Amino acid sequence: MSKKENKSRQRVQRLHELESMNFTYCSSYVVPDRKICSNLNRATELLKEKIVTRVTPDIQRSLCPRCKVLLVPGTTSYIRIRSNKSGKFRIVRCLSCDHTIRNTLQGQQLKINTCPILDAGIKR
Repeated sequence: MSKKENKSRQRVQRLHELESMNFTYCSSYVVPDRKICSNLNRATELLKEKIVTRVTPDIQRSLCPRCKVLLVPGTTSYIRIRSNKSGKFRIVRCLSCDHTIRNTLQGQQLKINTCPILDAGIKR
């Protein structure tokens, strides 16, 4: 096997791993059960460690760091926006494990979590 074929196989394998990580993350949006959703997100975390890649901050903020449940505003979490001398910040509280996350909102807007794959199919 030549070096060129070996590199091409590695690219295909990496692409397959990234697609499977994306599939497990996006399928957690569709599943209504919290336990199954948590297991899918744990699988996403394991794939992330196996591939040795970073995920975007939006994806990191959409998961509870303690129980790995998808934080959907109004159903699995609640969001409050507070401000003090240092600026505005967002408080997200997971309703399944009561874990609280605090993020600053410097130059950011409050976004509702959506799946990138599902959004690609929607034409606006």
